[in-house]
Amino acid sequence: MTVLQAVADAPQPPTAASLARSCGYPRPTVYRIVAALAEQGMVAETGGVYRLGTRLMSLASRAWSQFDLRAALAPDLQALRDATGETVHLAVPAGQEMIYIDKLESPGPVRMVPIWPPWTTPPASACCATCRCRRACRAP
Repeated sequence: MTVLQAVADAPQPPTAASLARSCGYPRPTVYRIVAALAEQGMVAETGGVYRLGTRLMSLASRAWSQFDLRAALAPDLQALRDATGETVHLAVPAGQEMIYIDKLESPGPVRMVPIWPPWTTPPASACCATCRCRRACRAP
């Protein structure tokens, strides 16, 4: 995993020599590791340098499809709601739009009641805080 992470973190595709230096392994050990990784499609060697392999995309896709974003972020959303006393929304970008995934209501008597329930997309013209944040964070 150390060598695979070094390939992923390298600013330029690394050579075996640079991987040996960055990982602290002898060069023959690095060659054996990258050969095993290449055999499994985890890295690809071209012209003496190594890049991440296509099998990693397949694994990442599977991991993402099994990942429950709501469950993973529930403690953080709850902490934010409790710290602010306000309603908290979780939304993810989908192209030029946002998809609401979850919402935690304010514990206070005055609440913001959203028009869009979880797993819906507000129209592009919506002037909600989530949409304004998305527009503000887009690259010009």
